[in-house]
Amino acid sequence: MLGFNLSNEAMVDIQHSGFPHTALRHALSGQALLLGVALLLGCRSSLPLAHLACPPPEYPRCTASPWRGAPRDTVPRTDRPYWTLRAVEGLSRVGIDELALTPLPDHRLWVTLAQDHRQWVASATLLDEAHARIETEWQFDEFTCIGFPAGKPEQLLLAGEAFGTSGVGIFTAQLHGNVLRKGSAVHWTELAPVWASQPALSPQGSVVFFAADLAESYGGTDIYFAVRRSDGTWAGPYNCGPQINSACHELTPWITPDGRWILFASNGHTSVGGYDVFAAPIHPGFWEWIARGMPPLPSDVPLLQPWFGEAHNLGIPINTSADELAPVAFGEPDSLLYWSSNRRGDFDLYVLRRHEALASPLGPASSLQTIEIRGSVHHQETRKPIPGAEVRAHRPGERTPIAETTTDEAGRYRLRVPANTELELIAQAGEVFFQIQRITTPSTDTTLPPLELPARFFLRINFPFDRYDTPYPLVLDTNGRETSLRWEQVLDQLADNILRYRDRLQQLVLVGHTDDIGSAEYNRWLGHKRVNFIIEQLWRRGVPRELLRGESAGQSQLLLRLPNEPIEQWRKRCRRVELSKVLRTP
Repeated sequence: MLGFNLSNEAMVDIQHSGFPHTALRHALSGQALLLGVALLLGCRSSLPLAHLACPPPEYPRCTASPWRGAPRDTVPRTDRPYWTLRAVEGLSRVGIDELALTPLPDHRLWVTLAQDHRQWVASATLLDEAHARIETEWQFDEFTCIGFPAGKPEQLLLAGEAFGTSGVGIFTAQLHGNVLRKGSAVHWTELAPVWASQPALSPQGSVVFFAADLAESYGGTDIYFAVRRSDGTWAGPYNCGPQINSACHELTPWITPDGRWILFASNGHTSVGGYDVFAAPIHPGFWEWIARGMPPLPSDVPLLQPWFGEAHNLGIPINTSADELAPVAFGEPDSLLYWSSNRRGDFDLYVLRRHEALASPLGPASSLQTIEIRGSVHHQETRKPIPGAEVRAHRPGERTPIAETTTDEAGRYRLRVPANTELELIAQAGEVFFQIQRITTPSTDTTLPPLELPARFFLRINFPFDRYDTPYPLVLDTNGRETSLRWEQVLDQLADNILRYRDRLQQLVLVGHTDDIGSAEYNRWLGHKRVNFIIEQLWRRGVPRELLRGESAGQSQLLLRLPNEPIEQWRKRCRRVELSKVLRTP
């Protein structure tokens, strides 16, 4: 990206807008002049040059690597998912910058708007995914400008510049009808930011994420979080760390309602051009740390890792060579996404929707052929049918099912799926575990053999000899042969099964087993290490540690070697972790 040499007049505008002073010494995108208003809650004015108090900025020091991913497919098709991208009608008006939206229940919205020297908020209604109606503008006598509200009308956080103050900060407020009443400025326990804006609340409302200008940043403006204590004060702010923040600017955070993703805008990391929008996963351990009352963090690091995963650019066509900001998603970022972009001059709001191959038929001319597959789900040990079991069909490697159902009282299911297609069938239930079966569907309706769910689950992650922390990519089947399933996929499904039926579980017992090589004492140690690896991986996927109990059998429970079975294959089968559920007493 090219640097932008700001004029003295532009510097006056940025100073008055509340642009963070520290950030002036860091990287600016090629659109920095325009974003002085749009991103940083600007209220520009044409102050005379005599009021210029900031020195001219240095040339940009941050760099972003070029984004090299594949653009999303926006051509409607029947064989795999595709995406549609549209400007939101009613939130893409000429001459007005629609900067961000805050979704509310019942299709209501708050929209942050700007025009010339004004920035304000209006209430709106979302008529459907791509159509909205602006209704009433907020009245705010105690602020010069406002934006990015979060929370509920009776308990708001928003960014604003209040009369009688200098600079932009985060305030509490209440909304009565369309009249905004200022509460108090939010004060932090730790360092006070020079500039803070764009608050976003966690699903429970106890954590606020925001963009701020602090001296101890990774460069430019960073994204921080603070935690509301029971007495209403805030602990923090804590920097979100190098996975989120770069030497450039990070802005406009958003937390998905399921707490799994943080979305934001940045002109660093990897870039299509200007500011792009990004997503990063949030480690479940982060929310556990919050729930435990935030045990002290090590003094030499700002944040325990890996609470936030690596940020990834959401790619083309979401991002362009213009500027994109304020992303909002409700789950997986590529499923339904809103964001703001100035690709057509003004900042307008856009929507991206993912369409599944079978969820969006293309009309009577479509040649897509579907069939019905039928089957049943049984308990592997008792052979009894399992009513209420969940059955899903996925394309291999895709997380979103193309069809799903639950079994009836006789343990039977029916699914409508594409013909002549490779699929993964996944069945699971609460008192047992799950089965993943890969099939190729025929051209006509068919009945499949029963899916059998085990009460004891043998997790055959294939570790190299004498290792416990670097598995081979693919798991093994009951015969010790490699399957097409990656170990991460199996652990994802295992964690989903545990969490989905957690209310039925008292404990999950994991027992590590090894082959016959080495001493009994060494193999007990090795079995423990392998179990601890699995426990750590499940914890990373949201399973509470207190639910997991690890043990090691070492080489004391070797499997029976089959006739003519190669010894190395037998040893692979022996290297396993056995899991069993201890159910709560009814």
